[in-house]
Amino acid sequence: MITTVLFDFDGTLIDTTDVVISSWQDTFRAITGEEKTREELLGTLGEVVRDSMKRFFPDRDPDECIRIYRSFQGEDYMLRMKFYDGMEETVRRLKREGYKVGIVTSRTKRTGLETVLTMSFRVRIRISTSQIRNRRSLHLRNLVRLRTRR
Repeated sequence: MITTVLFDFDGTLIDTTDVVISSWQDTFRAITGEEKTREELLGTLGEVVRDSMKRFFPDRDPDECIRIYRSFQGEDYMLRMKFYDGMEETVRRLKREGYKVGIVTSRTKRTGLETVLTMSFRVRIRISTSQIRNRRSLHLRNLVRLRTRR
């Protein structure tokens, strides 16, 4: 019997495309003085930011590039995110029907958790890759068992 439904955050539950593209453009301007096309940057959606940084800026420290990228997401980034049509009501309906609802994200605990907490409903599972030391050994079933609150 299904008791828990997990949603990916970016690109499934929440439309963060404009926030991500804007942050990338600001990052490229800061590091190279140039911008990339929107089409080039759309390829980063779904990727872990560190992997993208290593690919775009192989001669730079990826941690420094990530700091630059995140510095452009400022206080207003949450205001620019929005639910995809129908997703907020879907989550509300699932919760009303007694399902545990969780969000899985590659966002850091800070940006993912902040956004989840501003939503108009609470979720029971919050998982981010910043909480996982070895992503290759991740077993979602074990992680859900560890992080689910009753």
